[in-house]
Amino acid sequence: MGLQGLDGNPGVRGAKGDEGSPGVDGVDGERGDKGKDGPDGKRGEKGDMGVIGPSGPRGLKGNDGPPGLPGPTGPKGRDGDIGPRGIPGLKGDKGTKGVPGNIGLTGGKGETGFKGDRGKKGVVGDTGPEGPRGLKGKKGERGYDGHHGHHGLNGEKGDKGSKGTTGNDGQPSPHSTILVKHSQTRNASSCPTNFTEVYNGYSFVFLYSYSFSGGSDLGGSGSCLKLFAPLPFVSCTRETCDSDDRTGYSFWLGVRDVDKAADPVNLISRCTVCRGRVSLVTMHSQTTDIPDCPSDYSSIWTGYSYIMNKGKDLGGSVQDLASSGSCLENFEALPFIECNQNRKCVRYGTANRGYWLAALDVIGGPRGMSTTNKEGEERVSRCRVCGIFN
Repeated sequence: MGLQGLDGNPGVRGAKGDEGSPGVDGVDGERGDKGKDGPDGKRGEKGDMGVIGPSGPRGLKGNDGPPGLPGPTGPKGRDGDIGPRGIPGLKGDKGTKGVPGNIGLTGGKGETGFKGDRGKKGVVGDTGPEGPRGLKGKKGERGYDGHHGHHGLNGEKGDKGSKGTTGNDGQPSPHSTILVKHSQTRNASSCPTNFTEVYNGYSFVFLYSYSFSGGSDLGGSGSCLKLFAPLPFVSCTRETCDSDDRTGYSFWLGVRDVDKAADPVNLISRCTVCRGRVSLVTMHSQTTDIPDCPSDYSSIWTGYSYIMNKGKDLGGSVQDLASSGSCLENFEALPFIECNQNRKCVRYGTANRGYWLAALDVIGGPRGMSTTNKEGEERVSRCRVCGIFN
């Protein structure tokens, strides 16, 4: 017998068979699981009252009820015990005035009372007797000037006085003329021929103080002060006079060879006041040529035509061209010295200027052109002081 062969392939599915006859009833199956709760049913009708049950335990105390209605008034109670002392009451209204009491017995002498307040000022009493003369008081301040009194009656003629002392020299005669020579050096000039010296001094130009300046005519004697001081003036008010003027300046004609280390007095030109019987005239050529004197006049000196001087914001002074003071013998671009409140004197202030009459025969260069001092001398008008003697 050979080996079992391999399983064959499944066969083709057969056709559906005929319906079989009903089977025998099966055994009851086990009880199934509880189904889900159904929906709530409708509420039933109210049942009959049940039998009353036994009493339950005592309940908890309920909440307080609302206040009841007031009861009827009870009988009056007995008096209570006296309570503690109450706080003081408010001050009562003022009572009516009582009936005057009987006069009491005279009391004993009381102790001395406290000192009372000062009484009111009494009325003015009668004038007392004159007291003793007091000590001499200090001298009071000067009072205001009184009103001008009425003209008094003429007094009796006095006795003849004693002989007076010899008087000062008299003034020059009406026919004399004052002439001032400014040397522009440290030495005073001598007077010209036919003139007599009156005095010599220092060549003063002008001063400045408190935004005001005042000058002197270099041809007049007021320009020749006998003494020199950097501030030759005092500033006075109604109450005081002050020689230390913090705004004060003075200006003087200077010497040509300035030494910065020199004492201020050695920087100042000397001058001489002269007098003579003469009529003066000052001639300005307005050219570089020295002018001639008029007929019958003699030459006294020649120079340069000086017009005006000006300090830095300090004003200045102008020379009258008819005066001999407008013809200075020497040319210096800044011919004056400035002295300040610190007692210092300088020539070349930063804004000081000297003004001279121009020589029109050489003026013609560009406007504003600058020149040196030497070139400036060649652009200044020449002048001559002339006189005719009586």
